[in-house]
Amino acid sequence: MSVRALVVDPTAPGAVRLAEVSDPTPGPGQVLVAVSHASLNYGDLNDARSGRVPEGAVLGSDAAGVVVQAAADGSGPAVGTRVVALTSGAFAERVAIDVGALAEVPKALDLARAVALPVAAVAALRSLRAAGLGPDKTVLVTGASGGVGRFAVQLAARAGAHVIASVGSAARGKGLAEAGADDVLIGLEGLRRPVDVVIDSVGGPQLVAAWNLLSPGGSVQSRLDLRGTRGLSAVRDRRPGQVPDLLRRRRRRRRGPRVSHRAGRRGCPHRRDRLARILGPLRRGLQGPA
Repeated sequence: MSVRALVVDPTAPGAVRLAEVSDPTPGPGQVLVAVSHASLNYGDLNDARSGRVPEGAVLGSDAAGVVVQAAADGSGPAVGTRVVALTSGAFAERVAIDVGALAEVPKALDLARAVALPVAAVAALRSLRAAGLGPDKTVLVTGASGGVGRFAVQLAARAGAHVIASVGSAARGKGLAEAGADDVLIGLEGLRRPVDVVIDSVGGPQLVAAWNLLSPGGSVQSRLDLRGTRGLSAVRDRRPGQVPDLLRRRRRRRRGPRVSHRAGRRGCPHRRDRLARILGPLRRGLQGPA
């Protein structure tokens, strides 16, 4: 038996094509999910074009649907449970998913909304937690109109922080004030006050400029390394003159936890907990990018 899926094909437009693949067989501690909704991230297409995911492999990270086969070991949700998952090979009609990589979706929450959260919202949540978010903090979010940025704005605002959202144009700033941003800026224009936390999705010169705005002991959480590869790196305890050394170190190595398409699935042992924690705020109005 086979299922339809989006797979990597370097000869196809965008390196992606619709194909028939073998119906997955769940392993120990896995459930089989009939996928009704999937969420496309930029990283999924980048995975296909870059070769990070091999030819013929199924793409995708974000999936939502209904459990059609429970885990043989008795762990995880029962048949008929609506779930959302952060898993490899999400863009298929049926996917075998580790029970630790999914969370039950509340009845009041539509799966079309829940599926937008795994990659973007969990990345935002991880970044803010790693930064030591608190109600007394000033948080700068660069690239705030994107998926991670928009979730970071809302989560930081809900935690009581003063949130500064940085975007590339006035049009991209639409809706961010309503989402919880206290200030919405084009780039970093006019920003002079120190910030305690930077959540960065831009990189390059703007990351350096944001670093220079950090208060002593502040934290940068960036989804980009300095070559543009997606990832999550923490930089703490800012000291004068540290930026050039930081830039040189990051050019030489790619270390630390990552939230790339691959590491976001395999590098986070608490995905189920984080998905479950984010579902409540999503049900109460947390919004991803339009």
